[in-house]
Amino acid sequence: MQPWQLPEHVADILPTAARQLESAREQVLELFRVHGYELVQPPLMEYSGSLLTHIDEGLSLKTIRVADQISGRQLGIRADITPQVARIDAHLLSANEGINRLCYAGPVLHARPDGLLNTREPLQVGAELYGFAGIAAARSLRKANVRITLIDKNPYSTFQPLLYQVATSTLNPGDITYYLRAIQSGQSNLSVELGEVTAMDHAAKTVTVDGVNVIAYDYLVIATGVAANYFGIPGAQENALPLYTRRHALDVRDRIQGLLDATAKRENSKIRMIVVGGGPTGVETAGALAEMRNKDIPVLFPEIGADGIEVVLVDMADRLLGPFDPKSSAYTKKALENRGVKLMFGTAVKEVRKDGVVVTPVSGGDETFLEAAVVLWASGVGVPEAVKSWGLPQNARGRILVDDRLQVDGFPYVFAAGDVASIGERGLPQLAQPAKQTGRHIGKVIRAELGEKKDPGSFKYKDLGIMATIGRAAAVAEIKHFPRMKGFPGWMTWNMVHIATLMGGRNRLASMVNLGTKYVTWRKNHSLIVGDISDVSKVAGTEGKPLSVARSLR
Repeated sequence: MQPWQLPEHVADILPTAARQLESAREQVLELFRVHGYELVQPPLMEYSGSLLTHIDEGLSLKTIRVADQISGRQLGIRADITPQVARIDAHLLSANEGINRLCYAGPVLHARPDGLLNTREPLQVGAELYGFAGIAAARSLRKANVRITLIDKNPYSTFQPLLYQVATSTLNPGDITYYLRAIQSGQSNLSVELGEVTAMDHAAKTVTVDGVNVIAYDYLVIATGVAANYFGIPGAQENALPLYTRRHALDVRDRIQGLLDATAKRENSKIRMIVVGGGPTGVETAGALAEMRNKDIPVLFPEIGADGIEVVLVDMADRLLGPFDPKSSAYTKKALENRGVKLMFGTAVKEVRKDGVVVTPVSGGDETFLEAAVVLWASGVGVPEAVKSWGLPQNARGRILVDDRLQVDGFPYVFAAGDVASIGERGLPQLAQPAKQTGRHIGKVIRAELGEKKDPGSFKYKDLGIMATIGRAAAVAEIKHFPRMKGFPGWMTWNMVHIATLMGGRNRLASMVNLGTKYVTWRKNHSLIVGDISDVSKVAGTEGKPLSVARSLR
């Protein structure tokens, strides 16, 4: 062995890659800074008793431990920065009012390589902040003299921007969901009530959960999020698969895997998958499906091959990603086409059937039927149907009308936050950042009304920018105070921001590992995260037809 050789799974980063990595790191940290996150730099090592407190066994096995020659105590070299930042928040910054927004970037060292990332010295970048609208409101009241009841029909919070990664077998559902009782464990004035709100009595100031449990309130914050919007298109709700909940993502994953397994048994069978909608969700889903088709299917399903699958994206607009700069849209179009996605612009869906969709040109023309084995709905979002029965004012799109303090018009003790709220007829973008910002503002307003804080005044939305990924090393990012990014820099920024935004260090680490498996060990790893094969995937799209109904792809 030569003395200059490095240990196994440790490598130098050479100039080109080093420049790209450092540029992406600097851009992400500056992004965090602009948006109120403060940089912290925990030490590379500290006493293992502190470093490994309440840490899972997996992380403990990755941590290198050595004897401190000064104190004689055992030191640990960090394998994850997240526990260190939690320590800083809990012990050094606990006196701060409100939410601590902390970011970090630095190397971590593993005792053995993570078999997926194949390195012992990854770079970790992240930021620590809880929640979307409802959770953000609850967290902003953690030091208030109030009792908080968080009501949700699910025991978890879902990070919706990464649902398509679950649907396309890259992430586990647990990677993007966070147990609500974990929030409760760190906030003494918070309790979690599982159930669905079935009625509201604003005169009595009560909500009814599951038709039986009546809960009184002094202040009510409504943060239901969104549901799929089918725009009244016949058959869309019954036959298309949306991507707005954990259940939706699992249904899509299981349907696609069932289609693949069944199609592999049939000679000359082909599959067409249609994605309806050219926004970020549609673009990201189509790109992920195309890369699965190009990279994984030829290895895992040689009977089908890449030529046996067609991915089609249908959109009414004349370009992708309407809110983005036209140059970003043009790059996205080219990137999808290079991956083999067939794009149909200016095309309206008139009907969704069990075996495909009926489309027509927006400019006018004859209807065309496109056979398909699966139709994925990413065309838009709306307000949950239950909101109509809650006796609150709504705009034309069904969102709850609020004033500039986010109080519901005519209901001074009721607030609405996030996707379900609308300041006037023109609502805020239905994105994660407006949800977080409105939730935090409501918390400040309530504390002001309790006499604990200064009145924050009118809500002012801070537009932090938008981004979308197309696939490996391909993304677009338009972030305030930064030049427009595309390609590898945009992709690195997208990955770092989304991983950092996940709730919980365990989720961030798991997502980083799984995404690393998908994109770093590209040529070596073609494994898909699998689930159960649904019964609907074992039969024809319509009775009596072959499972793969796209008999003629061209």
